Amino acid sequence: MTEFEKMLAGEEFDGGSESINQIRQNAADLLQAINQNTNEAQRDELFQQLMGSIDGSSIIRSPFYCEFGKTISIGKKTFLNMNVTMLDGAKITIGSNVLIGPNTQFYSASHDLNYLKRRSWATQCAPIVVEDDVWIGGML
Repeated sequence: MTEFEKMLAGEEFDGGSESINQIRQNAADLLQAINQNTNEAQRDELFQQLMGSIDGSSIIRSPFYCEFGKTISIGKKTFLNMNVTMLDGAKITIGSNVLIGPNTQFYSASHDLNYLKRRSWATQCAPIVVEDDVWIGGML
């Protein structure tokens, strides 16, 4: 089992492995292109390359941040406002007709509460699911 597969399975994994670093670097390169691009058609194509899946009717405002991208799925007519961050070491699934406000953060990764285990940077990940018609944002 690769370190990436261990990560997705929720097992302890080596976050510095070469295979994980390659996926992370690919996402970083795509994110740089996305966050510097104002052409919506080009951004949509880049998001298709980055994400596991994203419906063409959904909108993500820049800047957007994630670690891997390919573990993220976004449904129809969903809107992510600027500065959303997703630490997607496990699958993050966002449903349809979801509104996500600015500066929202999704963290699928966690570290052990035992400080001795944390010294080795042991990481475990668990999936996040946001169902259809959810609104995550600030209140007036």
